[in-house]
Amino acid sequence: MVMDYRERSIIPPRNRLLAALPPAEYMQLYPQLERVHLQPRQILYTPGTPLTHVYFPEGGVVSLFVVLEDGATTEVAALGNRDIVGLSLFFGAAASQEQVVCQLACEAVRMEAGALLAAAAASATLHRLLHVYTEVLLRQTVQTSACNRHHSAEARLTRWLLLTQDHVGADYLPLTHEVLADILGVRRATITLAARALQEAGLIRYQRGSVTIVDRAGLEAVACECYGVIRAAYARLGEQLA
Repeated sequence: MVMDYRERSIIPPRNRLLAALPPAEYMQLYPQLERVHLQPRQILYTPGTPLTHVYFPEGGVVSLFVVLEDGATTEVAALGNRDIVGLSLFFGAAASQEQVVCQLACEAVRMEAGALLAAAAASATLHRLLHVYTEVLLRQTVQTSACNRHHSAEARLTRWLLLTQDHVGADYLPLTHEVLADILGVRRATITLAARALQEAGLIRYQRGSVTIVDRAGLEAVACECYGVIRAAYARLGEQLA
């Protein structure tokens, strides 16, 4: 089927959810997909703004933040090439309830809201795919919320780094301490202390503007259970979509 894509000048799906569609259905969706580049710190949605599009990242990381009345934010999900951004549209939401921010630059394809709803209504496969994926997003948001409440900054940083590496497939992550503090909802000094502890343990190497994972197995060994729960949810998704 790769030859079919090429013969029709169609780029094969690089987002795993789109890749789970039968090739014929993906090719029907293809004219509705617009390729975009997402920049670091680019805001895709703020609370109350209309959900005009959904995004299928092909890499990078996109954060979903809950915004409180005093302006404080907390990340409740980190999404990548196994995800869809704007899923609540599928369940009838007209506006975003979260602030959605790209953290690591990536290519993505986006689809207009009406086109997605029409496609999901016409395709039992796409409809099922979105329902199956919903469990993963719910599990991640619930587990992340619990982790944010009960676990240390070091544990939360470990969870986020492991999940991000899963999304991007790379050891090098161009992230500042300021961005990580914003993501985890802590002071920058707290991130510095947590990152220093992980570096002294030989698990990561950090410098100004970047973090490199040097011992993946060691990082997993010290991670809280939250990362394992989220990873297992993605694994089940992969099995169901295979």
